[in-house]
Amino acid sequence: MGFSYSIPEVARMCRGEVSAGNTASTTLSAVVTDSRAHHIPPGAVFFALRGERHDGHNYIPELLRNGIECIVAETDPPLTGLPHATGWITTDDTLKSLQRWATEHRKQFEVPVVAITGSNGKTIVKEWLSQLMAPDKTVCKSPLSYNSQVGVPLSVLQLSHSHQIGLFEAGISQHGEMESLNTIISPTIGVFTGIGASHDENFSSRVEKALEKFNLFKGCRDVVCFTDGEAFSLLQQEAKKQGFAPFTIGPEPWANLRVNLPHIDDRTETATATFRGNTFTITFPYTDYASKRNALLCLATMVLLGYDAEQSARQLTTLEQVAMRMEQVEGINGTVIINDSYNNDLIALHIALENLQHNKAREKKCLILSDIFQSGLSDSELIKQVAELINRYQPGKFIGVGPMMLKLRGSINTQAWFYEETRHFLRYHPFSVFSDEVILLKGARKFRFEQIKDALERQSHNTVLEINLGAIIHNLNYFRSIVPSGTRIMAMVKASSYGSGNFEVANVLQYHQVDYLGVAFADEGVELRKAGIRLPIMVMSPERGSFNTIIEHRLEPELYSFMVLSDFVRALDHHNTGTTAPFPVHIEVNTGMHRLGFDAEGITQLIDQLNSTPAINVKSVFSHLATAGDVSDHSFARQQIDLFNNIREQFLSTLKCTKPPMFHILNSDGIIHFPEACYDMVRPGIGLYGFVADAGARMALRQTGKLRSVVSQLRTIEGGETVGYNRSFTAQSRTTVATVAIGYADGFNRKLGNGNYHVSIHGVAAPVIGNVCMDMIMVDVSHIPHVAEGDEVIIFDENNPPTIMAETLGTIPYEVLTSIPSRVKRVFLSE
Repeated sequence: MGFSYSIPEVARMCRGEVSAGNTASTTLSAVVTDSRAHHIPPGAVFFALRGERHDGHNYIPELLRNGIECIVAETDPPLTGLPHATGWITTDDTLKSLQRWATEHRKQFEVPVVAITGSNGKTIVKEWLSQLMAPDKTVCKSPLSYNSQVGVPLSVLQLSHSHQIGLFEAGISQHGEMESLNTIISPTIGVFTGIGASHDENFSSRVEKALEKFNLFKGCRDVVCFTDGEAFSLLQQEAKKQGFAPFTIGPEPWANLRVNLPHIDDRTETATATFRGNTFTITFPYTDYASKRNALLCLATMVLLGYDAEQSARQLTTLEQVAMRMEQVEGINGTVIINDSYNNDLIALHIALENLQHNKAREKKCLILSDIFQSGLSDSELIKQVAELINRYQPGKFIGVGPMMLKLRGSINTQAWFYEETRHFLRYHPFSVFSDEVILLKGARKFRFEQIKDALERQSHNTVLEINLGAIIHNLNYFRSIVPSGTRIMAMVKASSYGSGNFEVANVLQYHQVDYLGVAFADEGVELRKAGIRLPIMVMSPERGSFNTIIEHRLEPELYSFMVLSDFVRALDHHNTGTTAPFPVHIEVNTGMHRLGFDAEGITQLIDQLNSTPAINVKSVFSHLATAGDVSDHSFARQQIDLFNNIREQFLSTLKCTKPPMFHILNSDGIIHFPEACYDMVRPGIGLYGFVADAGARMALRQTGKLRSVVSQLRTIEGGETVGYNRSFTAQSRTTVATVAIGYADGFNRKLGNGNYHVSIHGVAAPVIGNVCMDMIMVDVSHIPHVAEGDEVIIFDENNPPTIMAETLGTIPYEVLTSIPSRVKRVFLSE
């Protein structure tokens, strides 16, 4: 962080009161808002923030045990148990106090500050501006996508006197949020990327949302914007009210940066621009339309800050892609590779090391780190802080790459290697030492760590299923937002998390504090236990032969018949559990699904048997809705819920237990359609991946998977020639055929051939022609310009979701996702 304050100083800026602690000699230099942090840095202050589902005050005792030096809370300090040296600041609102502190901190700096907002592109514009300015300015910028009510103050607190400019992004999700962010950032220049559909559901109209975003620009001198957006006229009106000047990009003669926007599309490589009568050529760094607009916003901002227009335009070609998500893939020798090239600064290194500690894919950890540039610190101070971070988190191995990293020799308390250049590492490092560990790659662009990733990654064929873990958490939070407070969450991760990857999804769900996991079979639960998952795990289809395994790994079986109940009790009698505590089980009752479960007529007998079986503890009683996804008729589901209510009353009145069991009946669709039946716990499954029957809920959820492949070969055939097995496609005219590296062995069903499905290349639909082969399909790309071998082919993603493929096949998305075999590599992306 960019600060060093005493506890009384922080209390004054927070408008709080020092309630306890010997504060005279304590210097605060770091902020903690997440109690799950593995390591508490020296001089850390914890803000006990309250959220919809979590309250930081509940974790204060744990943080005190871990050595936190100061607490900011909305409660008075405890009468006992507070270490003498620990400071305690009492305040009326911890979030507002954090924001007040950041506001006061910002007032100490006169440097230009650029504030960026809009529905899309904020992070890209911020990162590209940093790339353009970094050669001659020390830049303070938001880490990652820190643009929220918490993220913005944490970003601004990084500002120090070594910085020459600040770049901060600001995002909102509802009315009334932007004013506080404006106060914290106090921008001198604004950048508006545009208005889109994001968070539409929380505003009465796009106009209301745009006006809310414009609150960021109060006090700005200028605001960079396009003239063609739907919100431009509103921005002009706000400019007159607030007193800022729009710095416009557009084709109009009066535009500050004149560019013929209507002529720019995905095929445009260059454009002509005019600034102050000087006309020059812009060469765009990337082909997609969004990147071109982001590049123009960067160019206009650079010009506004006094940079030369033509020179800045030439610099656009040097812009490198911003990895918006951390990528996790399987590596050689049982390793897992985390490619985190998003940022390479001290704050980003701290965040990455914290995430590395939370990653349970492998027990051992390795960090490969390059030199860090534009830190604003002297070399000696930077080396000192890097060494402190590495020694605090103690990865099992450390590899430093770069001249500055060589200076860390003798300072790292772990096994370490050092190389002056990436090519030296690739040539001389013994790759055999990498085995069964998580390897974090954190490299500045200059060092081309993608070469290291390619060398370490396990090679497989080119079809990949990308899983966006951030989208899964977004969907989890959606379900949390619509159930009553206190309702527990059992996340279903059966069938390898619906084809997405068992451990990786379970690990991120554990980190985000779901209460239970649900698997189908015992071996799925064992796999999670071996990978370090500690959450309670319910096994929904336990087999008698797996009972010893269930007991040994402390899994919790579903018992659904008297025979299964008796068999499991016998297994407990013959198995030394090492404890006298009753073993946790879950009872399924049949309310109309007629698949598994005790029938209503046998509940009295069941409860009698449970009461006479002290070896087991009924953790929950549950059932399944047969028609939760039927949006037109809820009558049968309500019958099931009524029957479940009656069974619940029987259990509550006659089951002898020290703690009543939990009750649950709702899956993803049930949570949406029958919120009154949430009981004690709900079981979101396929909904975590973005699939529900209700159209409104689908709009609020995000698709989590992207199945992609590549063009293996291109050829042109003449009219009358045929394609594929059985010559099922005959060209009617000259046709360009692309062969794509995916087939029915990869889950691409044979019924999708012969024009029944389209893939996407360059954003254009390409029909599948001929029969689907085991490992390949052929598609018609005659109408798509500039297709080349190696180009990406999208099988499904958020724009062409798996529901379309499922409808074509006459099935459901579950089957599409779970049909993708393990030979298709999974790549996990963390936002």
